[in-house]
Amino acid sequence: MGNASVTLRQLTIERDPVLMQGREGRWRWPWLIAGMAVTGVIVVLMYMAAIEVPASQNMLAWLLSKDTPQFELAPHEPYTFVLWPVVFVPILIAPLLTLWWVHGVSWRRAFSYGRGFDWGQFLRAAMAYLLITGAFLGFSVYWNPRYFQFYLPGLDYIPWFVLALAVIFVQSLSEEVFVKGYLLRVWGAVLPFRLPVTVAVIFLFVLAHIFNAGLRTDTGLKLMYLAFGEVISFAVFFRTQNIAASAGLHWMHNVYVNLLVGTEDSGTEMVLSLYTDLGAPADGSRLLNPYEHLASLLSLILIFALLWWRRSPFCLSKALQPPASGGRAAG
Repeated sequence: MGNASVTLRQLTIERDPVLMQGREGRWRWPWLIAGMAVTGVIVVLMYMAAIEVPASQNMLAWLLSKDTPQFELAPHEPYTFVLWPVVFVPILIAPLLTLWWVHGVSWRRAFSYGRGFDWGQFLRAAMAYLLITGAFLGFSVYWNPRYFQFYLPGLDYIPWFVLALAVIFVQSLSEEVFVKGYLLRVWGAVLPFRLPVTVAVIFLFVLAHIFNAGLRTDTGLKLMYLAFGEVISFAVFFRTQNIAASAGLHWMHNVYVNLLVGTEDSGTEMVLSLYTDLGAPADGSRLLNPYEHLASLLSLILIFALLWWRRSPFCLSKALQPPASGGRAAG
């Protein structure tokens, strides 16, 4: 009990040495407010500039002609592969420019507190996610094969699949840079208390996904699992002090739901298999399906274990702990 209270105090009211590393360059409150404003302005200006491009105008007209926003990747609609970068590249570029112009630090700080993006950590995290979700998929197919439809695309599918991998990478990396590389960094510098700041950032991240197509049913439950996943993602970030591993988890999750295994409410036409719960109610809710909850929670636990267990081939090495005083130049 005593150790738990000490840990809780360290996470809530004591200054976090990892977040304190954000205290370099121009990090104080006025610069935080200026940086947030400049980031928003850059994003808006980039969107406005994109709209002026004739191809973007055609894409916008196509998008407005749809009954619902068309964010699903579809080879017969090439605009879908352009829409994702148009939406997410500004979210990636704006924080990098703001760190440089406003906060006076290298744009590389958006990827880590020390060294740059660690591709080894990215791949280990992505493969750990694929291994666990693939194992659950194999068991599900064995247990209920009639719930799955598999598709065998032609050779013309391969270039679109590779392009989709790249597009999804841009999308997932953009969100990781904006959320962990910028928001957590600048707010953690002025309010270096790990638990409160992390909870606030996770809340904003989950809130931004509330209108996703896959959340049409069981919205509250799916948002809860999304929050659980983010808890693991942030734990990975604090362990490595690098967004690479969390970006790997994010990328592989989005690859899984967009290209590998889709559902009726979230699958795109590019998925190689489609899962349909034949025992679900007419509204598609899986709220009362115990296997869904068991699989979701157990997969998160196993992924976490693979990334933490020292003998695991996917284990993420812990970054060197910064000095308790934290920070560099308190500009």
